[in-house]
Amino acid sequence: MKNLLTLKGSLKDCAYELGIREREDFKEVRQKLIQIVYGSELNRSLHSLLIKPTGTDMGDLYSQFISAYAEGLGVKKQVFLETIYLYSRSAHYAQIYPNLKALIPGCLTLIRRKHHDIEQLRVIDYSASAHGGESFQQIHWDTPETKSLLTISIKGLAPLFLFGLHHGGFSFSLQHKISPHFLATGKDIFEINFSNLIESVDLTDYRKNLKKYQSQSKWGIILVDHQGEGCHMDISGPSIDTETFFISDHEVRIITNRPILAETEHSPQLLYCLQREKSLKTAVENSSDHLLILLSKSSHHQPSSLTASSFGQFVLHLNSGHLDYRHTKGLPTANDAIYSQNLANVDEYSIKFPQGTYSENEMGLKLISDAQAKFDLGDHESAYHLLQIGLTNLKESKISYEILLCAWELKYLLNKNELNEIYQKLRLISATTELEIELKKKVLVLFQERLNLEGEGSKKVSTMVECKLIYPRIDCMDIFVPKII
Repeated sequence: MKNLLTLKGSLKDCAYELGIREREDFKEVRQKLIQIVYGSELNRSLHSLLIKPTGTDMGDLYSQFISAYAEGLGVKKQVFLETIYLYSRSAHYAQIYPNLKALIPGCLTLIRRKHHDIEQLRVIDYSASAHGGESFQQIHWDTPETKSLLTISIKGLAPLFLFGLHHGGFSFSLQHKISPHFLATGKDIFEINFSNLIESVDLTDYRKNLKKYQSQSKWGIILVDHQGEGCHMDISGPSIDTETFFISDHEVRIITNRPILAETEHSPQLLYCLQREKSLKTAVENSSDHLLILLSKSSHHQPSSLTASSFGQFVLHLNSGHLDYRHTKGLPTANDAIYSQNLANVDEYSIKFPQGTYSENEMGLKLISDAQAKFDLGDHESAYHLLQIGLTNLKESKISYEILLCAWELKYLLNKNELNEIYQKLRLISATTELEIELKKKVLVLFQERLNLEGEGSKKVSTMVECKLIYPRIDCMDIFVPKII
């Protein structure tokens, strides 16, 4: 399944051509964003924050690039910029409004040296899609401005360079971070990355040029070259925390959304990332199998190295010049085909591993990922039933999903007898990992608060409203609610 698009000519002409090609994709993305953001409980003040222009002027080349792409899409430049701002600011505002988590691109990068090749795995989350891996586009920009640049982005949102390979021989990867601060006068992360890729000749130059920018919110940038030299940078406003590394033989490095500098408060998301790191690192260190195969194997053991939204799965071979990927609807699993693209010859691609027969467990995981997508698009009833069906197919690693289903039922239950029945069911769930125990504890608190209420007073009304606002996130194994006692 060839999925690499080569664009030649001036950057402006290429952007316009790509905009025409992705016009229908953008319409679909825009419609889903309206369902997720504008059709939700978000108030007008937050809506204005999400689409507010950046506090600094855009660079000339980036402005021309966006203008040409928007013209090709058939929309005004400001309309497209508002869409970009939703993505770049979602990691910050999603801490208050959990439905924005549907826009967060994920936070898993793995690097290892295998024989004489540096391999980099990048997993990109995109829950607001029914197309799974088919939502992503690999683009080779062959222009005087970019020289040779490979980018991976969401169809209809090409300027969001999430992962790729620079002509200077280094890869780049953007990952969201938990962002406590927002700098209104800072630049958008996608403009910073775009400008830096154009200006820089190599990895060292990229690091040096990054110091010129101030970001609006916190993001992680991972750079790796073909010799195994790399760095992990957290940029937040004017500050940049940097961790350099070298990948030696048999070494494995995993980077999630954990901050470089230790933070005292360990959120469920950070806990989840810690367990994802441990699970996947153990699998990779004990095997030389293909990284996408290992990713699927480890996903069958909770805590998962995948989320329910990990549709984009790519492995970049920096020395041999190949890109391996899965291209499928729904969550990719062990029996999905793996394709390989030769980056030196765009016409040379192959099937590295053919598609196999899905197991019941794989079908269950695909249904659960579909439930997350339906939930994010506002179709809660379909999502709830898909989660139930997915659980019946799932034969292993189902504890966290069972706890989440109980939280989902609490969101809708009104009858006290039913409430008692689900509460007892929740108590009997045998949580073993730290993540499962914390998740169960949080949901038990919600149930106990409901069960302890008596009468029809204001307290009961208040709690019922809060229960309606429970937001179970299947993808990051967490529960969000305005108040947890």
